[in-house]
Amino acid sequence: MAFCKLSNESTKSSKTIIDNKFFEHFLPYAPESCIKVYLLGLYRCTTPNTENTLDNFAKTLNMTEEDVESCFLYWQEQGLVTILNIKPFEVIYLPVTTKNAYLKKVNSSKYKDFNVQIQEIICGRMITPTEYAEYYTLIESMHIEPTALLMIAKYCTNLKGNDIGYSYINTIAKNWAYKGIKTASQVEEQLKEHEAINSYINDILKLLGSKKQADFNDKQQYLYWKDELEYSNDVIEYVAKSFKKKGNIEKLDNKLNKYYELKLFSIKEIEDYEAEKQQLFDTAKQVTKAIGVYYENLENVIETYILMWINKGYNAQTLKQIANFCFKNNIKTLEGMNNTVDKFYIQGLTTVDSIENYFGEIIEVDNKIKKILKNIGLSRNVNTWDRDFYRTWTYVWNFSDEIIEYASTLAVNKTHPLAYINKILSDWFKNNINTLEKAKQQKVVVENTTQNKHDFKQRSYSPEQINALFDNLNEVKWK
Repeated sequence: MAFCKLSNESTKSSKTIIDNKFFEHFLPYAPESCIKVYLLGLYRCTTPNTENTLDNFAKTLNMTEEDVESCFLYWQEQGLVTILNIKPFEVIYLPVTTKNAYLKKVNSSKYKDFNVQIQEIICGRMITPTEYAEYYTLIESMHIEPTALLMIAKYCTNLKGNDIGYSYINTIAKNWAYKGIKTASQVEEQLKEHEAINSYINDILKLLGSKKQADFNDKQQYLYWKDELEYSNDVIEYVAKSFKKKGNIEKLDNKLNKYYELKLFSIKEIEDYEAEKQQLFDTAKQVTKAIGVYYENLENVIETYILMWINKGYNAQTLKQIANFCFKNNIKTLEGMNNTVDKFYIQGLTTVDSIENYFGEIIEVDNKIKKILKNIGLSRNVNTWDRDFYRTWTYVWNFSDEIIEYASTLAVNKTHPLAYINKILSDWFKNNINTLEKAKQQKVVVENTTQNKHDFKQRSYSPEQINALFDNLNEVKWK
């Protein structure tokens, strides 16, 4: 670490020195983008605290890394910098000398014929000195043949018109140069390839409902689908036809990229995925309609609820049945239905048949309870307390229906007949009375116990004992 150094504020307020020879011999002939790159690079050399990376450099100038590299290649040709490494990209600035004031010379003679020809191609406007300089930079730094660049310019004007901007031409030329297409013969082959797919792209656009003609970007997008995503023409056409409403290249690209992420490469795989997706939407529609709610966008319903329920083993028919059940019980939200599904799931009820059987068992039990209520002279509907009593008698104490029915005959005309039945059955359970014959033998004993209830001495319990009592009750295995 240095013994002393400038503060960040002082560094930012200091000056970047530019040699006057740069203004006289280089700046007038250099492309604008190259000037920006040179000056920012010179500034970065004097500000070591700045994040000095190629990525940050490119973002600062709103340029691509490739464009920045191309500009430094230009300055290397001029003798003002040396590129030490390509990966990672590293540049060292050299003293400014005039021995390589290169573009000043080539501007006056080397590109005379090129200037005339490209102006004839771009005849809708006058080409500026800055634009000429951009073409020269492209030719020199990317090593593109002037004839090849003229062919590219002609191709671009056919697509965009003869007043096309030079940035479009340069972009295409750079893209092709990065692929190694730099000579006239290579450009010719590339143009033949583009012309061969031109009619095909127009057919795709028609399938999408678009009336535009394919341009360079459309063709590049198609080549991306073919070369990078490796989709066949049949798959591309199939997906294009799938748009029910008017589509475009961007929508088609989004859909193909989505299928690629899902690893769907054939028409069969895409058909199966879309069929399943449609089933999910249909299920979501049926469920929301059954419980009386409406969602304009069902995708969130599918992701939050439908997929979760299906993963638990429920199908569309079962979910619709549960939704109808919820609506009849005034459960009219998806969260409420989800709570109901969870209750069914805990019981192992995941099919229509299992749920119907479960309901059948409940109805059968209610009918048995109604019979008991009728025996003891109660004319009312079955309630939760009645079901809790019956569940204890049958599933916990394991009494048969005939024993329970017999106990009910003993409770006739009692003040609290259900409590009386519960007391009788509790005593029988405690004394291991588990057959009808034994129960009939215990009739008098039970009655005597009931008659002497006032002789029972109430006990007091500590809070710990009460907690223990409830803990034991909670351990009972309910069906």
